[in-house]
Amino acid sequence: CKSTNGLLYYAKNGLWDTSYTGLAQYHADGKWYYVKNGRHEAYTGVCKSTNGKLYYAKNGVWDTTFTGSAKNENGTVYNVKNGRV
Repeated sequence: CKSTNGLLYYAKNGLWDTSYTGLAQYHADGKWYYVKNGRHEAYTGVCKSTNGKLYYAKNGVWDTTFTGSAKNENGTVYNVKNGRV
């Protein structure tokens, strides 16, 4: 969800979920954003989404055009095609 200060946060059951890290869809624009500890960040790399699958994010947004090798936050390298691992 978007707060009054314009920042994006991850909400679950109507509450800010500070424990979630991964991609989450912002329904107002349909895009998938990377959040860490419940707050949007400009992360670039492989991360999980709310469905548990791995995707590639660039500058904090799921990049469906990326194909190649990319790392996650722990340094593990994955093969990515069209933004999907």
